[in-house]
Amino acid sequence: MAAPMDEKSAMNCIEPNSGENATAEAGKLYERFSIAMESKFLPKTAPTIEDRYFTARYKPDVKDAQSEDLKILCHSNKLCIVTLSQFHPILAADKTIEKVDFQVTKNTNLLNNKVVGKRKKGGQWMTADSKLCMITCTDGSCYTVYSCINGRLVEVNENLATNPALIKQPTHACGYIAVIFPRLENYDQQMSKLTSADDYRRIVNERVNMAASQPEPVEKLDDETTTTSGAVIDGENTDEAPPTSVEMTTRNTNGVPANHIQNDLAAT
Repeated sequence: MAAPMDEKSAMNCIEPNSGENATAEAGKLYERFSIAMESKFLPKTAPTIEDRYFTARYKPDVKDAQSEDLKILCHSNKLCIVTLSQFHPILAADKTIEKVDFQVTKNTNLLNNKVVGKRKKGGQWMTADSKLCMITCTDGSCYTVYSCINGRLVEVNENLATNPALIKQPTHACGYIAVIFPRLENYDQQMSKLTSADDYRRIVNERVNMAASQPEPVEKLDDETTTTSGAVIDGENTDEAPPTSVEMTTRNTNGVPANHIQNDLAAT
């Protein structure tokens, strides 16, 4: 990095016979140099750990469950981290998580998974359809998280069993679900079956546009209908106006405002 330039240094860059304008020219040179140095060397937004070492892939609508999207972070050493996409209903609607259960079958609890050595021997073999956990929210909704790739289970995030809210944290801050080591022989083939970040943005945009284009639902009203000032509920007038067409159509099928999704797209 070049040494900072001050006004005296700038003066030395001006030819001796520049005359009366030497000081003004030096000031302009100093200003231009300062701007150039700032644009080149001032730190910009620091890349996250995910940006540095991982390539993000996605599995939208897992098992045909609408918007239950998963995110697979692929490290340069081929290890893959499975977590929720930011547009999964749990995160998009900011649901409160009651429980993360790794008891995926009657006889299989993934918290008991143990691996040994560099080749991760002993880890349970997972297929793309293998269950990793079940997540229950306080509103009664329940979601199943699948592996999405074939490989050895290196570990599950056992902290989620005691602190399920961690799943809302960034991946590097214990917000992951599992780590899987895929077969190296068909690694590229497996990655090609997942969705790239650019394609995933297009999918989410299509969902938003589709939700916004849905016609306003028409409900059959009783004899007493809404008035211009409000709605009639149980025979009483209320001050609360019925939802507008815009309010109805700017929500997706999971009850998440479309503008919230659009704001999150930039971070994908």
